Formats: sequence, structure tokens, C-alpha cells
Amino acid sequence: MNTKFLGTFGVILALGCWSGLVTVRIRVFGEPLVPWLFLLELALVTVGAIIFWHWIATTLERQAAEVRQRTRHLEALHAASIALTTEHELTIVLQKVIDLSRVLLNAKYGALGIIGEDGETIDQMITSGLTPAARAQINRFPHGDGLLGAPIHERRSVRVDAIPNDTRARGFPPNHPTMHSFLGVPIMSKGRMFGNLYLADKLPSSDQDELLARGGHSRGFTQEDQELLEMFANQAAIAIENAQLYRQNQQLAIYHERERFGMDLHDGVVQSIYAVGLMLDDSRHRMADDPKGARATIDTAITGLNRVITDIRSYIHDLRTHQFQGRNLQQGLEELVRDLQTYSVLNIDMEIDPGALARISPPATQDLLQIAREALSNIRKHAHATQIRIRLARTPNGITLTIADNGVGLAADDPTNGGHGLHNMCERATNLNGHLQLHAIPSGGTQVELTIPT
Repeated sequence: MNTKFLGTFGVILALGCWSGLVTVRIRVFGEPLVPWLFLLELALVTVGAIIFWHWIATTLERQAAEVRQRTRHLEALHAASIALTTEHELTIVLQKVIDLSRVLLNAKYGALGIIGEDGETIDQMITSGLTPAARAQINRFPHGDGLLGAPIHERRSVRVDAIPNDTRARGFPPNHPTMHSFLGVPIMSKGRMFGNLYLADKLPSSDQDELLARGGHSRGFTQEDQELLEMFANQAAIAIENAQLYRQNQQLAIYHERERFGMDLHDGVVQSIYAVGLMLDDSRHRMADDPKGARATIDTAITGLNRVITDIRSYIHDLRTHQFQGRNLQQGLEELVRDLQTYSVLNIDMEIDPGALARISPPATQDLLQIAREALSNIRKHAHATQIRIRLARTPNGITLTIADNGVGLAADDPTNGGHGLHNMCERATNLNGHLQLHAIPSGGTQVELTIPT
């Protein structure tokens, strides 16, 4: 029912009741009609009825607005939960969790802190609301000290209206944006803590992009915001657990494939090599008494070794064929990035030019991915880096793939001064008629740059 109509009806009803009471007093009890008293009572009843019914209408409207807002929040929570169930890759699920959290509560900034094995510190920080350039400027992300550590140690939600005024705050790292309001919620399932959802700077409108353009100011998060984020954190914990199970199943499948490959090698290649070894050992004993027979056996052994080499090459070719089968360069790079982030805490920024991607043939894709694999593996093993930047772009000379990190850098710029990995990278670049360069970045780190013609 319309609240304005309800208020008008309420005032009329009050006046009608008062009129009936006046009529009873005059006709039944014979009281005289005093004009000034009649007008005073009329004014008092009218004002009182208006105030009373205005209060009722305001209360009903506020409650209806709260119901509508809670309904919108629950619908958004349902949509966000459904969006999480459509993805199984752990890295994508984690990014979706923080992106959806920020949209759900209309926050300017968001982060998902992954708890390390010690259960006390943050191993990895996934952000939302920061541009790649702004994120790259932050060399050190918090590891769970101060206010960010409160949800970890207390294992409960923490809500703060003014971060600088909180005694647990430790300040912001260099180049980190200044934040004001804060909400931290742990992500837990079956007593196990996966990480924490952090949101900062609640925006005063649902139209976030417009407010950002206008320079809108933040305000504090509400108790309803906290309850909503806690419900979403429960859904996120289930999605993360499912993604981890999915990854474990994938790794188990890889393990079984490796086991099968080992059995094939043992039953085929290893047995052949063992047979060649027996022939050579027999030739060694027959060399003095039967040189012609020994030489014939050695020739047979050489033929057997060539056959083994052919078998090994076909195994390797089969592995390369199936490793990135059906994937373009971007999909292959994304797979390498996901694998790298499984075993390391690295912030990786990737930018792919669709025009450059369309110019790369499937055979070239295989070699480019192997070069990228080796470069990323070297960063993980030797660079001690925290940031990696991957770029694929069109250039006047063709297409350039760049992989840069902020690690310890190189002792020399010559790519040939390295192990088999760097040698193989150069060989693959030569097969592509391309040019591979390794540069030491002045500010720290290494840049691998491969240019191939198109």
C-alpha cells in the first residue's frame, strides 16, 4: 500500500473519530459547543494525527527500503556464488573471489591474502581495484602484520571506520594508496583458514565507476556489509576447496601419466639399452679369440643404439605434441603462469596483443611456449623475484615476446653464457628465424626479449 495514501487515510480516520466523540458529547451528554475549544481540539488532533502517521509512514518506508536493499544484496550474493561455481582453475577462482567481493560491497579496493603454511603470515596477495601500473610500483606487500593480521590471529571479522586511528595499524608500504575504512573477513572451511578477504574504502553509491570519476569519498562499512561478506566468504571457501581438489586431480593425472611414461621407457628403451650392453660385454670377451664375430656384434649393438635414439626422439616428440595441444599462445602462457604460481609467490602481469596473437602459427606457438617455460623456470629458480611482466606485442620487425622480472639480474648480457636451458632457448629462437636477447634491467632484474618475423 502507498505510504502517502496510508498517511492521508490515517489523518482522516483520526479526524472522523474525534468528530464522532464531539457529537456524542453534545447530543448524548448535552455539553455545549464552545467554538474556541472546538478549534483548539481540531488543531491538536490534526497536528497529532499528522505527526503520528508521518512517523508510521517513515518507519514503514525505511523498513521497506531495508528489505529491498537486503533482497538486492542476497540476489548479488547468489549471483556471485553462482559465478564462482563456473570456474575450476584455482588462480582464476582466487581472482574472482576478490573481484566479486569488491563489487558486492561496492568497495574501492580489495585484496585476498593467502595464508602460508605457518598459518600466521600472508604468502601471496591478490589485489582488485589497483591498475597494473599502480600495483607494479608497490615493491613490498604486507605479510600479515598490524591490522591485516587481526583476522588471522583473532580468526574473526574486523571492521574499522578509520584505519589511521586504529592502534593495530602499521601504516602503508611505499607507493601504496592511502585507505580509510577497512573490513577484513577470514575465509574458513571445516576449521581450516585459506586466507582473508580485505576490502577498503566503502563507496557511497552503487555506481562505482561514476563515483570514481567524480572523486567520491569513502565511508565506513556497516554491520550488514560485514554479514554479507561473511556469507560470501563461506561460499568462497567452498569454491577454493573445490578448485584445490580439481588441481590435485589434475596433478594426480599428470603423476599417472609420468608413471605410465616411465613404464613405457622401462619396458621398451631401457630393456633395449640393457640388451645392447650385453652384446657389447660379449664382444669385449670375444675380441681376442673371434675379432670378426666381435666386430659383427658391435655393429649390431650400434644399430640397436640408433634404434633406441629413434625411440627416445619419438617419445620426446609425442610429449611436445601433447603438452600444449589445442592451445594458442595466450592459453599456453596462462597455463604456465598458473603452474608457476602453484609453487611460488609471484605477482604476474600479462598483456597480450590480439593482433600479434593472430599472426603466430601453431608450430611457432610450441617453440615460443617452450622458450617462455624455460624463462619462467629460470626466474623461479634463480631470480628471487616478486614481480614478473609478460608482454606480446607487434613491432616493426615482427612480433616480440618479452618476459621481465625484478630479481637479482644477470652477471652478463650474453645469452650463450649459461646452461643447457639458455642454449636451448637460443636454438629455438634460431629455428624461428628470430633473435633472442637477455638484458640486465638497471633497476634490478632481467628481461628476456624474443623477436620473430611474421
